[in-house]
Amino acid sequence: MKREDIIHRLYQLMNTTVHRTLNKQQSFGHTLTLEGDPYVSGKFALALSVLLERAPECAGEWQGVWPALVEAPCDNWGKYYFLQALLKLQQNGQLARVLTPEQLATLREKLDWREMVDEGSWQLNPRFPTNFYGVAFSVARLRFLLGWESERASQGILQRLLDHFRAHAESGCADETNGRGRFDRYSVLLVAEICQRHLETGLAVADWLKEALRQAATLVLAMLNDNGSGFQWGRSIGAYGDSAFNEILAVSARLGLLDPQQQAAASTFSLACSERFLNFWYDEEEQSINLWFKGRQTDAYRAEHRLVGENISLCVQHLNVQQAWARLPAYEMSAVSPQPMALTYTAFRETGYTRGLFQWNDGLRTFTLPLINGDRPYHATSPYFPIPFSDGLFTGVAQGDAPLWVPGIHDARGRVLRPLVWFSGCRHQQTAGGWEIVFECEALDVVAEGGEAVQEPQRDADFTCRTRYLIAPGCVTREDTFTCPPGGALRIELLAAVYDAQLPVVLQGYTHTERRRTTLCSPTGPLAQEIIARAELCDRTLLTVSWQVHYSE
Repeated sequence: MKREDIIHRLYQLMNTTVHRTLNKQQSFGHTLTLEGDPYVSGKFALALSVLLERAPECAGEWQGVWPALVEAPCDNWGKYYFLQALLKLQQNGQLARVLTPEQLATLREKLDWREMVDEGSWQLNPRFPTNFYGVAFSVARLRFLLGWESERASQGILQRLLDHFRAHAESGCADETNGRGRFDRYSVLLVAEICQRHLETGLAVADWLKEALRQAATLVLAMLNDNGSGFQWGRSIGAYGDSAFNEILAVSARLGLLDPQQQAAASTFSLACSERFLNFWYDEEEQSINLWFKGRQTDAYRAEHRLVGENISLCVQHLNVQQAWARLPAYEMSAVSPQPMALTYTAFRETGYTRGLFQWNDGLRTFTLPLINGDRPYHATSPYFPIPFSDGLFTGVAQGDAPLWVPGIHDARGRVLRPLVWFSGCRHQQTAGGWEIVFECEALDVVAEGGEAVQEPQRDADFTCRTRYLIAPGCVTREDTFTCPPGGALRIELLAAVYDAQLPVVLQGYTHTERRRTTLCSPTGPLAQEIIARAELCDRTLLTVSWQVHYSE
């Protein structure tokens, strides 16, 4: 599709969502509503402001919905969206036409940043992850631009945000925790969001932030593909994993951080990404995006109660990206073609336990293998496992604790332990047919005890593991060698899941294996089959197990 056609279609989708919500129509059997989602009032206000910018004559048609939006619950992200809407209306001379002075006074009181940070110390409320520093800053900055307060709060919060980024970010990627090692989509996206907030609120972007963004963009450029898919590991992926690539590259291009070849590749990808949104994530029959149904599953906090809001925010994200590219110099379209069997390692942190990302392309597909700590409550969930994520082949499962592709030891104390979190001794070398990656776990992570999931990483150094990956075109092998205390280990088990029931998977070191239908779902669709393997250990203190997957396009 041409860029102008994508932009036109995105406006159509947003308009459809607005009208179907006001008419209480249904998608996937759910009534579209402005209730039940603390962000949706802000997102809906933003959708109206975007549509009014394009068609101001519609202001009277939607006049009746504004009182309900003003009175509706509106938390953190919702406040940010609502304030964006108000600023857009103000800039277009429409604010006084759609909201009364009394309504604006209500919003001025309501759309505040104090639920997220403490005034004066500017410390983040402990219940929020660190990317909420950016939300709080945006709320404070937009309030300043609306003339509702001084710059004091936005400057204080921004300084805290930048201090956190400096303290916990290397290679342009920020630890989502205070140094415990959770690196995911949010980690790479954060610097782009910081720079974007600077641009949209009229602040200059410091050179050191540009350099950090350049590093994040370099990481993303190495993961580009021709189908428009984005981040494959961590939480909040799927449609948001795709759009994050688009956001990072568009901001980088706006700041002049890409060379002509990179800019051409990024521009080409942006079209593929938004086309994927329109053709894959958007369900024409239901007239809605689909993150939740027909075999798809996303994180619980982004469940179907947020159906209206997710339609709007994803449309806005893609629209902003496409409009940004439309204003940039055009380069000849460049196909996304990674060098076959090129492998790179990016260190998220240089000290302490290994925290980094392996990336490679074997000529058939792109893989990302993270060595990170999901921390509380994600350490034992498969989206944070050290496995070779690849769209349509290896995936994690949002929600629940299905332990895909990483074996676990069941011990005499009723615990389950896996080689997670405490990675060290990481190394890689080229082989005759591809690559070898090796890393150690100097302790195993207790992921369950007495049949209950353990929320916080729990270390047991009596158990250790050495993991070895062998990578070749069309084949990935994982080999785990465990050391266990005498009498400590009862059995080992593995659960894997595949999209294709015919996919060849070779298991070694297990005595019982079974393949059966599964109800597990990934962000992009249903998994066809799960593979279960186990072996009784009979007091063994040293054992090696492996799996090998053969694939082709």
